[in-house]
Amino acid sequence: MSFRQRAVVSAAIAFCIFTTNHLTQSQSRFASTNPAGLRLTNAAPAPLPLPDISKLSELQKAYLDSYSILSQRNRCSEFFGGAASISALNDLISQLRPSHLDKQIGIRMSGETMNVTSAATGLSYRLFAKAEVNLDGPFYLANNLPSRQSIPRVGDFGPSTREARVAVLLHELGHLVRKPNGEYLLPNDGSDFGISRDNTDRVIAVCGEQIRQLHNTSFEAEMLIAMQLPAVDADTAVTP
Repeated sequence: MSFRQRAVVSAAIAFCIFTTNHLTQSQSRFASTNPAGLRLTNAAPAPLPLPDISKLSELQKAYLDSYSILSQRNRCSEFFGGAASISALNDLISQLRPSHLDKQIGIRMSGETMNVTSAATGLSYRLFAKAEVNLDGPFYLANNLPSRQSIPRVGDFGPSTREARVAVLLHELGHLVRKPNGEYLLPNDGSDFGISRDNTDRVIAVCGEQIRQLHNTSFEAEMLIAMQLPAVDADTAVTP
């Protein structure tokens, strides 16, 4: 076994130990509500195909971080309905296209919507006709050039950080996943940056602990764990 292989295995073992301990703590500390009203399970939809670690884009890294959080049983995952919410995350990531938008925007979804229901998990969510990740906003740009206009923070997190990108993705996921009463986890914010900031703050209030712990885990360990999780059937029904 090469040094690199041993390092990956060691990281994965450490991550498994951390996850097991954190799961036990979460079950006792977070008897929290599950707004999506779903039966929580450790089985997760399979991750999207990803390249080698060295070739991951910033978006793919943020996806892997978000997948890691949602696939575990914790307060953040429970808010979104457990690992079932990865179905919506996978569809969102598959839709995203780069664009140039207002610097305050991380991701923008727009256009007609369609409703999706997972037969395997019961998750109901919507998808917008168009989803854009902003090349000129806090997902990609930091405040490291004097000539650049100030890029806003994402809640508590500096722009273009690992934490900020995950917060942006989870914010958008909150606009997709539906509660049992038909409402969405987060209200529409459109072009209202005040409501958008409130929605981001709500996501961070629920998911901040998991987001802040990401720096303790390598992308190699996350990918290895994702490949080993039990998978669920991803069959879905789509309606206009």
